[in-house]
Amino acid sequence: MKIWFNNKLMNPSADVLTTAGWPRGSGIFETIKTVEGRPQALSRHMRRATTSAQRLGVPMPTEDLIRSAIEAVIDANPFISGRLRLSFSEDGNFVATHESYHEENSTISLGKYIEPINIDGIPIKTFPYTHRLEILRKANLQGFGEAVICNSKGQVTEGAVSNLIFEIQDQWVTPPIAHGVLPGVMRALVVEYLDVKVDTIVENDLHRTTGAVVISSLKIARAVHEIDGIALPETTRAEQLCLEIREMARATSLG
Repeated sequence: MKIWFNNKLMNPSADVLTTAGWPRGSGIFETIKTVEGRPQALSRHMRRATTSAQRLGVPMPTEDLIRSAIEAVIDANPFISGRLRLSFSEDGNFVATHESYHEENSTISLGKYIEPINIDGIPIKTFPYTHRLEILRKANLQGFGEAVICNSKGQVTEGAVSNLIFEIQDQWVTPPIAHGVLPGVMRALVVEYLDVKVDTIVENDLHRTTGAVVISSLKIARAVHEIDGIALPETTRAEQLCLEIREMARATSLG
């Protein structure tokens, strides 16, 4: 495996990456799915990264250098389906990695995360990513594939590493960004192109949910069959929405 560090390809080094594969220090990052060497929705990811960098004062290299790094690291590590990660550190370092990614299409279960999250403003994808990964780990230990996180007002926000869509009274709904939801790239595409409404969802609404879908730039879309140990009535409509999301993603998100 080769990684890109600042201005060149190199072998992974403990001075650059932790054993978990994250850059040392702190900063912002983007995770992008690649299909046959092509990054999906790259322009949208770069716009989000630029906005995040401006908010936090994180320096970023030029777009030309970033695109050169992407091309080089994908060519050095070719995969039919891959995970491209771009990390921009507060100290000015830039790391790009490309690894194989195995896509899961099976249904998934959600478990409520019992500690409300206090969120000030719109979340930003930052590393170290330990808090979010710890939430996911706790959900996995309880037998769930993802978590449902609520804010301190009891409003449903998102998963540990995913955005969420729920079917409530025959309408697909996703929580507003203002409630503490990461402005996910796949979420933006879904709201823009499909019949998914942005509206408040409170914790009690989970009991009247008839369907749910987990979305992210990597997993694209997975239907939910269970929320907090309670099976949903059926997954047919959720699986149909997943198909629509995947078709939309293929048609709109390359480049």
